[in-house]
Formats: sequence, C-alpha cells, structure tokens
Amino acid sequence: MWAALLIVCSLCLNLYLANYSILYRHMQNGALNGFSIVGSYQSVGTQHVSLSMIEREREGPSTETLREWQLVEYDGTVLEGHFRPLGDPNIFVLTTVDGKRLGIAHLSYSTPNGTDGALYLVEEDGTTTQFAKTSDIPGFLALE
Repeated sequence: MWAALLIVCSLCLNLYLANYSILYRHMQNGALNGFSIVGSYQSVGTQHVSLSMIEREREGPSTETLREWQLVEYDGTVLEGHFRPLGDPNIFVLTTVDGKRLGIAHLSYSTPNGTDGALYLVEEDGTTTQFAKTSDIPGFLALE
C-alpha cells in the first residue's frame, strides 16, 4: 500500500514540475521576445471599460502588419487608433486615428493560452490604468 502511495505522490510531483517548467519557459520567452498582446482587456479601476488589441496582415501585395486598438469609456465614448512596439517587446506606443499620441501600453504578462494577463496604459497626461486580460479574442465594436 505504501509503495502505491509513493508512486502516486511521485507522479503528482513530476506532473507539477513539468507544468512549472512549461510555464517558466513561456514567461522567459515572453519577457525576451514579447507576450501576445492580441485580445480583450477589462479595466481594473473606474476610468475605462475595455481595451481591445489586434494584429493582422494588411490585405493586398504588402506584407505589413496592422496593429490596431480600441478603447471604450464608461460613457460610451470610443477611441481607436494604431500601436507600434518600442525597443522592449512588451511596451507599445498608442496613437489615435488622427495621429495624436494617447500614451504607452505595457503588457506585464500573458498566460500561454492568452486568456489572462495584465496591461498598464499610461496616458500622456500621466493617468495610469490597469487592465486585466480577459480573452485572446479582440472585442472591437462596429462603428458607423
């Protein structure tokens, strides 16, 4: 009986260590090469409601990657624009569609499946908002 219990405990420990090793490699790779910013985010504070980020290939002969964001305020105001990475693969400059700089987004982390993470938006006026990643699917509103 003790041998069976020892085998079960050993298997559980091995599974735990294997899972930890996978997560460690993901976090290390994300810190060095960038986590996936694509997805939907919900504000933790009270200023904004949601933020969505998407990266997609431009249609046509160009192979340029389009990086777009959409921010929804509590009053229903929607801001949209483009983002570009800086030297750090997890820090991005956000500009509005009319070219004005909104601020800097810092993606602290994202889980391997992309459904959890944390992003900080530091706006030009110094306001910082924390967003929790809720999905790896961007939730853009269709605007008329």
